[in-house]
Amino acid sequence: MKETMRIYRLNFLFVVSCVFVLLSPTSFAQETALAAVDATEIDAFVLSEMEADRVPGAALVVIEAGEIAYVKGYGTAVSNGTPVTAETSFILGSVSKPVTATAIMQLVESGKIALDDPVQKYLPWLETANPDVGAAITIRHLLHHTSGLPTSAYLPINEEPLAERVKRLNDVMPTAPVGTFQYSSPNYQVLGLIVEVVSGQSFGDYIQEHIYTPLEMAHSFVSQTNAQANGMADGHRIWFGFPVANELPFDEAGLPNGYLISSAQDMAQFMLAHMNKRPLLSPQSIQAMQTPSENSPNYGFGWQLGTWDKQPLVMHGGAGQNFRTMALMLPDAKQGVIVLINSATFVGDMARGDHTARRIAFGITNLLQGDRPVTTSEAIQQIYFVINGVLAVLLLMTLWQLWRLRHWPAKVTAWLVDGERVGRLFWRHVAPSVGGDFLGGAFILFGIPYLFGASLGAMWLGVPDITAVLILLAFFSLLSGLIKLIVSVRLIREAALQKNSDTLGFQGTS
Repeated sequence: MKETMRIYRLNFLFVVSCVFVLLSPTSFAQETALAAVDATEIDAFVLSEMEADRVPGAALVVIEAGEIAYVKGYGTAVSNGTPVTAETSFILGSVSKPVTATAIMQLVESGKIALDDPVQKYLPWLETANPDVGAAITIRHLLHHTSGLPTSAYLPINEEPLAERVKRLNDVMPTAPVGTFQYSSPNYQVLGLIVEVVSGQSFGDYIQEHIYTPLEMAHSFVSQTNAQANGMADGHRIWFGFPVANELPFDEAGLPNGYLISSAQDMAQFMLAHMNKRPLLSPQSIQAMQTPSENSPNYGFGWQLGTWDKQPLVMHGGAGQNFRTMALMLPDAKQGVIVLINSATFVGDMARGDHTARRIAFGITNLLQGDRPVTTSEAIQQIYFVINGVLAVLLLMTLWQLWRLRHWPAKVTAWLVDGERVGRLFWRHVAPSVGGDFLGGAFILFGIPYLFGASLGAMWLGVPDITAVLILLAFFSLLSGLIKLIVSVRLIREAALQKNSDTLGFQGTS
């Protein structure tokens, strides 16, 4: 009897344990993933891409059949070795835009705004540098990036309120007619300000109350301070091929277009809402967000649109200065992938034409479709081996030129001994050499950023290592020109004084 009761108790414990395992979201997710895709394949692919770009940490969520199927953290979140989990938060970059568009659609559903309302109905002072264009812009235009505001419209990061930031657009000249697609992040800052004006809340408070809280996104934030207190990952920039943790200025006024903070697990809830699996918007609003316009065939409301094996593809990537993110879904198949990483390498992006989080997301989507992912063939250290070599050669050449300046006084003296007139000597020998140094330094500081369509400050945020070397090269070039100029003027003046002295002495003895 005792043995029978013992068996019953063991069976009961076994059944209860099975129930807990089956109800555990993580365990269920891993079992579901194993049924569709070998999790070891996913892990191997993610780790190989992280190694190729020296990514310190990444978080991943895979959605299958409208359910979270696989969650995983890789690497470290912060410098003390804390591991990344699916609940670790990251700055989303432009993945913030679908969140902002969702807020706008909530206000549309509540009847507080209409998509074809002119922006000036809510912001009557917003005109841009062309008042006629400003008056024609609607909320729909902003959502589709068809306002005419240029892609290059750069609003500086500072501590000003969102309203003051948007007012800067009154000095920006539109570069295309209203209705023409031009991806421009300030469109979404304007939308964020409209959310504030219509709701009577700050943009951050609105997002927290109407999106984060209803979807139980407990590891999502509108404040970097709060996010860091709850284990937010450190962002990294690449210095000469190696990731270096850094904290860059946080742009609170940039929340609507690129500075919302969330975790992979939380963004999965947001993505499920956009698959009509969580209550947030009506199916009609979800469909409208995922529908392009005639003038923006590849952009809906906050979502980039395309196709994958003849089925609709809805996605958005984020490329901050020290984070990379990607949210991708196939709505018809109810599949999705979210990848967040805590480093950024513009050099690697330019070399490969894509950033790490996007490559990982597309690779996993390939796996979900039964195909092989495209792996990175060239590691970041190989790319930087060439770049570092070029930078080293340029520095050595510049230092060699500085070392050769010790011969400059002798050159000027020799030119003077040859009897050339001072004016001719200066313009024939000194001016070209000094001018070349000054022009070289100016080209490095202003010409190179212009060629890349960015300010020197923007280059510093994106490629700090290369920018630091360029600044050093410019400094050495300008210093060389200055030394040559000072030495030349001194020697010419001394020669002139000596000549006058000799003339006076000759006259005194005659």
